[in-house]
Amino acid sequence: MWDLISGAQLDEYLDQGSNVFLVDMRDANSYRRAHIRGAVNIPAGELRSRRAAAGPPDRAVLLSWTEQHAGREVAGLPGL
Repeated sequence: MWDLISGAQLDEYLDQGSNVFLVDMRDANSYRRAHIRGAVNIPAGELRSRRAAAGPPDRAVLLSWTEQHAGREVAGLPGL
């Protein structure tokens, strides 16, 4: 199941210490320049091969990206 959340909602999750795993799907250079606190960088093109690295099963996985193509990369990953 996929839900779109706002930046304000993400701030609430992080401020409350919610049990979430935040994946920044941008390329490594973009991630190094700036990223959301606590985010782990798994570029969109590597998501399929690194699926196990996308967080423990008991944590909600939040995906963050800015490039339009990244959404297509995750569209075929049910149950991530």
